[in-house]
Amino acid sequence: MRRFWAYIIAIVSTLLLIGVTFSNVMLRANSNLEYQFGRELVFRISDKDDEELVDDTAVKNIAKEMDNRLKTAGETSYVIKTVGFDTVKVSLSKSNDDYYDMVSRYLTFNATLALTTDKTEVALMSEFLTDEKAYVTSTKSIPQIAIPVDNTNAQFRAVIEAAKKEAEEAPIAEDGEEQQYTYVYLWYDFVEDVDSYEAAQEDETIAEKILISFNIDEYKIDSESGEWDSELVATVNVDSNGDNSLSVSEIKEGYYRAHYFVNLVNASELDYEVTYMYSNQTEALVENIVSLGSIGETLAFNKTALATIVALVVATVLLAYSYRLGALSTLATTSLTLFSAIGFMIIFGVEFNMAAFVGLVTVALVSIISTIIYFNKVKEEAYRGRTLKKANAEGSKKSTLPIVDINVVTIIMGA
Repeated sequence: MRRFWAYIIAIVSTLLLIGVTFSNVMLRANSNLEYQFGRELVFRISDKDDEELVDDTAVKNIAKEMDNRLKTAGETSYVIKTVGFDTVKVSLSKSNDDYYDMVSRYLTFNATLALTTDKTEVALMSEFLTDEKAYVTSTKSIPQIAIPVDNTNAQFRAVIEAAKKEAEEAPIAEDGEEQQYTYVYLWYDFVEDVDSYEAAQEDETIAEKILISFNIDEYKIDSESGEWDSELVATVNVDSNGDNSLSVSEIKEGYYRAHYFVNLVNASELDYEVTYMYSNQTEALVENIVSLGSIGETLAFNKTALATIVALVVATVLLAYSYRLGALSTLATTSLTLFSAIGFMIIFGVEFNMAAFVGLVTVALVSIISTIIYFNKVKEEAYRGRTLKKANAEGSKKSTLPIVDINVVTIIMGA
């Protein structure tokens, strides 16, 4: 009798544990576009020399470059489509408007970079950049953007020396005054004799071309050896609310922006003119299996999830008719297997899509079939007149090989 109640308590405890934690685990699943609302960004492709596009070569090349850029940025949930000779559509699933602004800028970004002071000195991309890639580093957990530079280039040296001289002439802050720093500026789509720091103060369109500001005091020149730093480093301002204290979310956002600017700097020049046109809201192809309710705290199951739960209940009733209390064991084992599979999907960052859902259903069926095989073997041994203990031992032996075969086939299919 004690074993019977221990059996019941173990199964009920397992089901309750899964039920209580299921919503938390499922909501962390990385759903792709099939399960999420998002936006479709529309881009127009044109020739830089105002020549007419006569085939789909341009859109295919740009679509491939956009795919490379999104992969570089670590995006996994997106769809790229080409339409005709001059249109590319990119579908993504995020809820943040700033995210779409950054993506549209990144995908249209044409890396024509320049470095200037706030006066007149200019160094073009071909003069100061090297073949090494920019990267994100940190100091005291604060993100920094590091850009390798050619410190022997005369034009680059002219920009740095002009900024250093301006910094030396800057007035020293007195008590209660904020120190004024001197910067060099990294521009994109820079047009000589048109774009300048002075013009940026009056024209917001020009000001938007300034990507990164580098505090010239952070660029070191060894006074004894005369050695110049081989990198320009900019510290990202992570104190977004100006309260002089940093939260985890602010630091995380700072690293996100640092990687964004690094990706812009590392982006290759586009062969065609790419213009962001507009965006459309896109609906999910399939309802989320689990989502937060309208209140934001309740859990909402879609029809697929509810149908799956009903199917499990019906299967349990049918199993109970044939195997009595063994049906509870099947229900607990299958639920625990599904729960573990979802947990491993989250740990390994697997996208939850239709294929993953089919995989979970397959795992559930394999678990049910395995327990049915075991119970059938035990029943066969019991009908032969063996005691329950002996029937269980023999049934376990005879069911091991077919259960292993089923699971091996499932693993191969999964792979």
